[in-house]
Amino acid sequence: MRRVLAIVALLALASSAFAEIKLQQVDRKINLNSQFARISEAVKAKNVGDKPVSDVVFCQLLNGDAVVSLYKVVNADTKAELTVSPTTVEGAPAGAACFSAKLAAPLAAGDTASLTVTAVLAKAQVPYPKEISQTEGQLMLYKDNLYVLSPYAVSAQTTEVTTPSSSVKSYTDSEKPVSKSDNKIKYGKYDLIKPWTLQELSVHFENNKPFKHIVTYVKEIEVSHWGNIYVEEKYEIKNAGARHSGSFSRLKYAHSYNGKANSFRDVRAVLPPSARSLYYVDLIGNISSSNTRKTVQATVVDIDLRYPLMGGWKVDFTLGYSVPLTGFLFHTKGGRRKLTMDLASPLEDVFVEDMVVRVVLPEGSSKLQAVLPYDMDQSTDVKYTYLDTTGRPVLVLHRRNVASPEHSAKFSVEYSFAATSILREPLLLVSVFFCLFAAVIAYNRLELVITRD
Repeated sequence: MRRVLAIVALLALASSAFAEIKLQQVDRKINLNSQFARISEAVKAKNVGDKPVSDVVFCQLLNGDAVVSLYKVVNADTKAELTVSPTTVEGAPAGAACFSAKLAAPLAAGDTASLTVTAVLAKAQVPYPKEISQTEGQLMLYKDNLYVLSPYAVSAQTTEVTTPSSSVKSYTDSEKPVSKSDNKIKYGKYDLIKPWTLQELSVHFENNKPFKHIVTYVKEIEVSHWGNIYVEEKYEIKNAGARHSGSFSRLKYAHSYNGKANSFRDVRAVLPPSARSLYYVDLIGNISSSNTRKTVQATVVDIDLRYPLMGGWKVDFTLGYSVPLTGFLFHTKGGRRKLTMDLASPLEDVFVEDMVVRVVLPEGSSKLQAVLPYDMDQSTDVKYTYLDTTGRPVLVLHRRNVASPEHSAKFSVEYSFAATSILREPLLLVSVFFCLFAAVIAYNRLELVITRD
């Protein structure tokens, strides 16, 4: 009995805490133009309690295998990004992912805050049907909550869904008002929505955009103080759209627009403008079917895959290049070195399920410190290459569910490196050759004959 009373008391306390905030207006937009579901919410939150509030909680309903790749809250007036952290909310329905946004200053009683919420969902669009032939179009099914999922009461709300084309097979129309115009479906305005109100939103539409999923992405950045930074990227890419069924005809693929279905044949990588010594290989060997062009801002590489990727097919390859130290490695005021590079994959419009970035620093480096644009798991390792004695320190960064271009950003690694450490390998070579020559001289001067003639 006491346990039941305690649970009731906790629920009452939680509900009273959420009663201090009311969402006066929420304008929600869901963009399904690519493989992601990009959701934007313009929120006006009012403190209707009698105490200042420092945090506002936002939630997103996830269906099936959908994952939140990015969740961001910005103050619409100051354009300042708020600190967001995952949280657990009592009473939230199953599948709800909730986040707590820390306000820059406590919201006083009676005041209103204008906030912009941005969410990027991956794997939220599900192929329906799951398999298609080479000549069929790809249909996707997206499910969400029609109303904004919130622990707060909502005074008024609208929802707008944008699809890649006007070809929409079906959509939820049970909650009026609802209207469809071309590729936009508009819901609302809906008034006086209670907390945690659930009503399924379902949209079945045509989306032939390629679903480029990088299953594993390993990027190794090796720094040499002798003038170069070597970058090698290993990819395993999958077409995560509707699986290909039946036979595959290269003739149809080459001569018919309808023969390409949801496949893709190439990917584009945007590298630094100073990138050089490029190579593109797989397990078979070098792949020459690619095109590179230089611009002032970037080196653009159009990579032709060895074969077209139909739904469910995979391919793996390695892309490598080098850049000079200039523009990437700097000296800080404290006498340390600072490496600044691109963090995520240079491929455009991709979803990375698992990303590992390895930063290999010269032997003798110490006190490694990473400055990251978003949270990543960090660990250290040691790599041995030619002429190494103690090994090269490696900073290993790991993150799952990375979206492009939202996670495309630069990162920095600061480390200490003594000026004399650069002489380690030359001195090692000199010592080895000195010992070799000394051994040869000593051998030639040895008298190995017992008696003289």
